[in-house]
Amino acid sequence: MCVDQNAACFDKYQCDYEGFTCKSNVTECAAAYDKLLGENNTLVDEYNGLLKKHKELATEFDETITAARALKSDYDRLEATLADMETCLLYATTLDDAKLCEP
Repeated sequence: MCVDQNAACFDKYQCDYEGFTCKSNVTECAAAYDKLLGENNTLVDEYNGLLKKHKELATEFDETITAARALKSDYDRLEATLADMETCLLYATTLDDAKLCEP
């Protein structure tokens, strides 16, 4: 089979059913591949950046939840202490009894 000088031969069925392709087609294909590879690498980099940010935010969220639980526990303890003091003062009949109400 005759081809022009820009053709390059490959193994049968590698590029098309005829077993050859034009050199310009291979160049265009390689350029398109390089472009797609660059786009893919950019997406992978963006994904990795977002994954890192997600992990940082998840850690920060967990720390915030832990701090909120500690504050809630402190609040509940202080509220119980206040209720005990109110009850003590309510039943105190003298100043000395009221002084005993301090935590």
